[in-house]
Amino acid sequence: MKIWLRRVRHDLVKPLVWPARDLADLKRPLRPADRQELISALDRLIDEAGAPVTATELWQQLRAAAPAGVPARDLDRFERALLRALAACRDEAPAAVEALLALEPALAALARCGRGGAP
Repeated sequence: MKIWLRRVRHDLVKPLVWPARDLADLKRPLRPADRQELISALDRLIDEAGAPVTATELWQQLRAAAPAGVPARDLDRFERALLRALAACRDEAPAAVEALLALEPALAALARCGRGGAP
């Protein structure tokens, strides 16, 4: 479980959250170039084989490789957070940064579930 969670964190969450964190630190409204940076981060991830993939494709690969003991409802919960973040970025929602930052607590909840704790 730990290795899989590290992959999710390193390959999917960090590349999406770090640009959002940088923009949040600026404490100003998002500009068109900021939004474009967030959107391009969604489409330039790298899978385990080194191939370029989108965030959705990478999550599908990671979900398929999830350890047997991870309940589907917990994977679904993380997936909903990811899809909300992706939609917010693509729809140019003002809450795009917050939605991306919400991936960190969503991953933490997934990790707790995988250890048998409550989400």
